[in-house]
Amino acid sequence: MAKRLAKEWVDLEENPDEKDRFFGESKINDLKWTMRLMIDDDADCCYAGGCYELELTFPAEYPFKMPHPRFCKPYPFHPCIHQENGEPELFPMDAWGPTKNVRWIMSEIHKMFLNEGSDNHCLDADIMKLKQENYEAFVKKVKDQITELNE
Repeated sequence: MAKRLAKEWVDLEENPDEKDRFFGESKINDLKWTMRLMIDDDADCCYAGGCYELELTFPAEYPFKMPHPRFCKPYPFHPCIHQENGEPELFPMDAWGPTKNVRWIMSEIHKMFLNEGSDNHCLDADIMKLKQENYEAFVKKVKDQITELNE
């Protein structure tokens, strides 16, 4: 596991994401990384221009068990992110397998922002309700948070 994680970290540094969606910011230790996720200014979603920090914690069984992603505070205002602990709801756990890697999980998290959350993976019913009933207010909250984060 340690060799694979070291290789993945070097790969992220030497071969950054082609679309500049994410990068490894720092290694807290071998099993905990800080990642930066960026949503392009031109993205067709209300999260355009957002830049978010999250931690990936790797289990001892990696790559057979998925790393545990958790956003750093302030947690993104998103219906698929638990507002009490910053944990995203991404996909069924059976989607993970040993052929998946950090690039894959970061790409999935990026897609979660592009689709603005779905009814199937909603962790925060209040945010989803606001999105469904008053989309303009939802977008305003998202944009206000992005502005605050970018200051």
